[in-house]
Amino acid sequence: MRFGGVVLLALVGCSKREPSPPVGTVLAPTGGMYLLVDDEFAYVAGWGLAKVSLDGGAQTVLVAQTSVAGEAMDSDAIYVSTYSGANDGVIERVPKDGSTAQVLATAPATPVAVDDSYVYWQAKSGFMRILKTGGTPELLTAAQDSTWAIAVDDTDLYWATFVQLDAGISYNALVSHVPKDGGAPEVLSDMAIGLTRFGLDDGGVYWNECPPTGGVVCSLVRFDKATKQSRAVLSKPSLWVSNAIVIDSARVYSTDVERIDYTPISGGTATLVAKTSTDTPDVKVRSGNVYWLDYDYDGGVMNLRTIPTP
Repeated sequence: MRFGGVVLLALVGCSKREPSPPVGTVLAPTGGMYLLVDDEFAYVAGWGLAKVSLDGGAQTVLVAQTSVAGEAMDSDAIYVSTYSGANDGVIERVPKDGSTAQVLATAPATPVAVDDSYVYWQAKSGFMRILKTGGTPELLTAAQDSTWAIAVDDTDLYWATFVQLDAGISYNALVSHVPKDGGAPEVLSDMAIGLTRFGLDDGGVYWNECPPTGGVVCSLVRFDKATKQSRAVLSKPSLWVSNAIVIDSARVYSTDVERIDYTPISGGTATLVAKTSTDTPDVKVRSGNVYWLDYDYDGGVMNLRTIPTP
């Protein structure tokens, strides 16, 4: 249309659209709540244990038809706590190549951790370890309350246990540690919350922390082993917790409601890595890629997804 020598254009549907949030690529449908990743495969545990090529494709079942309460890995094997019903289960060493698994010890359902020589878990009598090649279990420290998470570094074993705050309504967790070579346990925090994973780097331990008061600001904190001081890496004004905490050389990756973020190790604001359909139960970072488990409500299946690190 012309009006007074000026061309008027009707602009229809030209409003600026926000870019769609990144959702990553599905590698394979799978199941489970625990995820490990090496240079070739992802290992998913929950109801059994399976491996999936990082190039995608069908699963290879390594442990079938049993519940898995925790998993850890080294270069050759996956170490799992398996159980059935209310009965005690076992700690197993499962070779990555699919050869015969080795039962290392009997144990209740428990998180597990490994270092260069040992497998660690919680038994009814306390925290135990056994050589990865087998042998006699060794007691590190006496019985603790129900454990959410354990981790090991070069010198210490770390764990988080439930603490009831009031009349069965509110819970936090104690974060404690003990030297692997023996010594007295020491409490590092009584404000941890929602802790299903620890994060570790050279000289530091990461966990979620919320003061037991109303209207709180919750934080992902780093505990410095040298100074024995904690500092917030990321804080949010809500009862926010991250299901998974993963560290690389410069960043801390964490989960929020239907998203995965990263924050500089030095602290700062969260940057979106990927949008998820659920509060993803586990995340790993390997060789320039982020991997996570994400439930597809439409398809009714848990998917293994990946996206390059930003």
